[in-house]
Amino acid sequence: MKRLMTLSLFVSLGACATTPEVFGGRGAVREAQAVQSTAVRYLAEHFEPSEFLGKPEAICLVVGQEVGFRDRIATALAARSADMDPPAFMMSQLRQVRPRVLPISACQWGDDLSEVLVDSGARAIAIGISHPLWVTPNLARLVVTVRENNKNWYRYRCSAERDEDGWAIRECL
Repeated sequence: MKRLMTLSLFVSLGACATTPEVFGGRGAVREAQAVQSTAVRYLAEHFEPSEFLGKPEAICLVVGQEVGFRDRIATALAARSADMDPPAFMMSQLRQVRPRVLPISACQWGDDLSEVLVDSGARAIAIGISHPLWVTPNLARLVVTVRENNKNWYRYRCSAERDEDGWAIRECL
């Protein structure tokens, strides 16, 4: 009986340790990063910064890599440590986005509590993105926070839909 229970325990642990493939033949982690990257591209293109603060030179990004407490930290933009930086694969997917996308550890709060780059002091905005909430394999919802300074920050609820061309933001309100 003990052998049977031990065997069933190892089988169930092995099943939990594997990442199931999802739509498109990619794993769940890559799929979540694809949705989050799509949201960053969308906001980089559509976000209108405050005129009095000027156009940012960079976007500093923090992403929720799992549902739960760290996800809430990411969207609250309370994180500044390197352990909350986006994964390297995700950053490589965002190389062509303008303004350029940097990890959150590259930003700090300036004297006026606005987002600035650590190395140059140039103006930036911070974007925090939650882990996707999967409605279906082809539909995900995200919470996104954009912070310009201590007084100007915006929260969006975005829906992303997957079609034959990949992920696209359906709405971001």
